[in-house]
Formats: sequence, structure tokens, C-alpha cells
Amino acid sequence: MEIRVLSMELHSGDRITDERGEWEIISRPYVSAGGKLVSAQVRRVDDRAATDLRTWEAHERVVVRRCLPDTVDRRGARGKQVSTFGRGSGGAWPGTPLR
Repeated sequence: MEIRVLSMELHSGDRITDERGEWEIISRPYVSAGGKLVSAQVRRVDDRAATDLRTWEAHERVVVRRCLPDTVDRRGARGKQVSTFGRGSGGAWPGTPLR
């Protein structure tokens, strides 16, 4: 599903498209220049080794393809519930099995 979000609302896993191809956000966006610029690390979908740092103005809207939360499987490879950083996981990194 394609949606338009503010650059500071980008999530890891969101996909953006430009003239060079399709890119996936691989880091949390961070703010610089007194809150006026938002930057995030991206990776080419077809070439995992190609990474880049993208920067947008904080008020800029970006068209992204985002997987809806109800379609995401929160279970790991062995069927264990895994953490989803920032959602009551106690600060565990994403993908870390819960105890």
C-alpha cells in the first residue's frame, strides 16, 4: 500500500522509489540542523550491498510502500514471539526472542 508520510514518520522497512530504483529504509530516521532535516540510511532492494544516506526536509512528505501492521508476522523462525522495539519489549532489539 502506498501512502504519503512526513519524512520524520518513516519506519524501518518502508520502501521508496526514485529514478535510480527501489530503496528500503534500514535505519530509524534522525533529525539534524535544529530539527529542519531528517536523514535515514537506505539500501537498494535489488542490490543489498548498495547503501546510501537520504536526507529530506522535516516538513516534506514522502511516498512510501508500507506493510500494514496486521499483515506482519511477529513470530520468529521457530514460532517464538519476538520483540518489536518500542512496543512494550523492554528495550530489546527487534527480532530478539522474548523470555
